[in-house]
Amino acid sequence: MKRSPTHGLALFLAAFPLVGSAVVALWGFVWGVGLQCDESCTGDDWQHTAGASQWMVLTALAFVVFGSGIALFVFVYRSRPWRALAAIAFGAVTLVSALSFWGTDWNDEVKRHPLTFGALAIVVLVGVLAAFLSAPSEPKSVQ
Repeated sequence: MKRSPTHGLALFLAAFPLVGSAVVALWGFVWGVGLQCDESCTGDDWQHTAGASQWMVLTALAFVVFGSGIALFVFVYRSRPWRALAAIAFGAVTLVSALSFWGTDWNDEVKRHPLTFGALAIVVLVGVLAAFLSAPSEPKSVQ
C-alpha cells in the first residue's frame, strides 16, 4: 500500500482532535475527581453532592473521548479512513452524551459560549478532513 501525498497533512490535521480530546480528558478528570461541586455542595442533587458516583461517569466518558482521539490518530497514520471516521463519530457522540448527562440546557450554553462550541465543531470537521486525506493512493490488492 502506497501512502498518499496528503498523508503528512492528514497526520497534522489529526493532531488537532487528538489534542482536543486530551483537553476533554483533562477537563473530565479535574471536574470528576478534583473539583466536583466545589463550593456549591448543598446535597440537592448529584451535581451538588461531593462523592456522587455520577462524577466518575463523567470522568470515564471524558477518557473514552480521549481514546477516540487516539484511535483517530492511529487510523489516520495507518491510512484507514473509514475507521478514522468511525473513531471521530464515536468520540463526538460520547462528548455530546457526556454534556447531556451533565444536565446543561444546550440552547443556553450555545448562546453563552459560541466560541467554545464553534471550536468543538471545527475540531470534529478537521478530524473528518484528516480521515478523508488519509486514504491510500492505491487500493489494496486482492490475492
